[in-house]
Amino acid sequence: MVGLTAGKFHDVAAYLAAHPGLPYVAISNPTGTREGRVRSLMRAIVRTRAELIVGVNIVDTYEAVDRLRSCGKLPEARCAMSVHGIQPDYFEDVRRDSRRLDGVVCTNRLAVELALGAGIASERVGYAQYGVPLSSAQLRVEKGRGGGVLRLAYVGRIETWQKRVLDLPSICEGLVERGVPFELFIAGGGPDERHLRELLQTHTSAGRIRWLGNVPAGEMQERVYSQVDVLLNLSLWETGPIVIWEAMSNGVAVVSSRYVGSGLESALVHMENCLLFDVGNSKQAAAMIESLGSASARERLVKAGHELLASRYNVEASVVAWEQAMNQILAQPVIAPKASGGFQPSGRLDSWLGVRFAESTRRLLRLRYHHVEPGGEWPHSYGNTRFDDDGFWSRASRMDQRKDNCGL
Repeated sequence: MVGLTAGKFHDVAAYLAAHPGLPYVAISNPTGTREGRVRSLMRAIVRTRAELIVGVNIVDTYEAVDRLRSCGKLPEARCAMSVHGIQPDYFEDVRRDSRRLDGVVCTNRLAVELALGAGIASERVGYAQYGVPLSSAQLRVEKGRGGGVLRLAYVGRIETWQKRVLDLPSICEGLVERGVPFELFIAGGGPDERHLRELLQTHTSAGRIRWLGNVPAGEMQERVYSQVDVLLNLSLWETGPIVIWEAMSNGVAVVSSRYVGSGLESALVHMENCLLFDVGNSKQAAAMIESLGSASARERLVKAGHELLASRYNVEASVVAWEQAMNQILAQPVIAPKASGGFQPSGRLDSWLGVRFAESTRRLLRLRYHHVEPGGEWPHSYGNTRFDDDGFWSRASRMDQRKDNCGL
């Protein structure tokens, strides 16, 4: 059962259109407050009578389950956090809630180590990798598909801090300097798209850039993967990324940064199933792209990439891993409730009446706080650690060094 948060910035109908056929319960917050979010989650959870509630970037979930256990509504329910990002604020949440989480499920080996470091017992931390459909029909490596032009793809959020999209212009310049004829497909959207378009204007005018916008998942194979030779990943960190596994499934060679999260995962191996360059090193990236100009140069990477998916990152293997992780959590004793005692007042009504009575009053009078962005409406995290916290990234980078240093 999927609990879908609803609101101005959380469109349940749009989600169901993209993922049809899911059993679901919609979770609406009529007041817009944090207390309102917790109460709405509590009502939805009670309706489902779930044995295990897994939070996916809805941080108020853990307070909601804790209250239900404290008041005896669902005394045996387990509560787990799923971690889909290597972000310092997420692991601050893990540490803060470590005494009331029955488990944590991570999609990346580094994230597992970070969860352990945040105070979760090893028997309560599960690993469940991402998986994509495995397409044997796409193993072929096209010869002359681009008429002598190397076709590249960037797929994902157009954003600088994590995805490092502003490395694309210097990579393009490097390819031009090397005399590599190329065409770059850019599929996605995001906050830095306008700036990126400005920086790539010369290449766009020269016909080297093809802007595709946001491509629905069902159209990715036809509009992107079947059209390109190489997928380019530039990220600082990833827990997958799923886009690499999709490219490998569709017979596309991968050139990727050695992002934080790729080390302990030990999936990407330089010169075996992909080519790797140091994060931010555009010259290295251009040189590696140039080396894949022929179909024969890409063929070995494509074959090894497909073998990696067949063994680890396919849908079936992912489902088995998720089931094992959840059963592992269910096998542990229920964590004793650690009720917080309520939140700090966030307005005059809270100060006058107390947070919980003020919430009941708001509902009775149909008073509502109107949020201006998705993260306020349903927050992903209450962590205060900045994304660019040097201490966190220094620790994470050290932890991510694979033991045999293979490919690095």
